[in-house]
Amino acid sequence: MDIGVSPGGVLVVRYAIVGELDRLRIPAAGASLDPERLWEHTCCELFVAPALGESYVEWNFSPSGQIARFAFSAYRERITSAPATVAGPAVTVQDGALVLEARVPLPPDFGETALMSLSAVLEDAGGALSYWALRHPCDRPDFHHPEGFALALTLGPPIAIVHR
Repeated sequence: MDIGVSPGGVLVVRYAIVGELDRLRIPAAGASLDPERLWEHTCCELFVAPALGESYVEWNFSPSGQIARFAFSAYRERITSAPATVAGPAVTVQDGALVLEARVPLPPDFGETALMSLSAVLEDAGGALSYWALRHPCDRPDFHHPEGFALALTLGPPIAIVHR
């Protein structure tokens, strides 16, 4: 996984699933899946929270090109939010790797530090799901758990150089 921030506060996340891809069920480009349930199939996910407070945003990125966004006021307390209005992820498959790159805006009220959880759900050829994350803080996978937000990204302010 690679992550960065481009000009304008756009978060760029690149996932790479490497291995025997024929052992996975990967949604075909253009497939129409239920956007509320992209996670029931091979899917990459991003959770972003401000350093202070309990709110967070969940993004689901499907290899089909679909994207879903969900907002939460606190742990698993979903709130109404506008649907995702960003382009779907760019997906390429080559040399035994599925690479998915997504670009999403950071909420303007996040302040100077964002906490993140990067995760993926992989569906094998038999339909079984496995759950992958940088950190699993519980016995069972729970991507929403606050202790699973394993990365901190400092967002600003930019460094100023002053000549005297």
